[in-house]
Amino acid sequence: MIIKVKDGQSLFDIALMTYGNIESVYSIIQDNGIENVNQNLFSQQSIEFDEQTDFLTNFLRNNALTINTSDPKVTSGEDYNEDYNQDYN
Repeated sequence: MIIKVKDGQSLFDIALMTYGNIESVYSIIQDNGIENVNQNLFSQQSIEFDEQTDFLTNFLRNNALTINTSDPKVTSGEDYNEDYNQDYN
């Protein structure tokens, strides 16, 4: 099967979504010619994986949910407007 990477997704996000565990990140690396776990993925990149059926993968698929631990809008500060400041009052 193939999954398309969404903005901000990491290899670990893809491993959880496709195999239901982060240990499978090494299978994804090997099966897709990825250099290492630190390689950044790009939006719409195709990742091949063997179809899995377990609780987590079924739940995500059936509810159209995406795991994304690094939304680029948040990490780049794009979600903040001119009213944002560092005050914690």
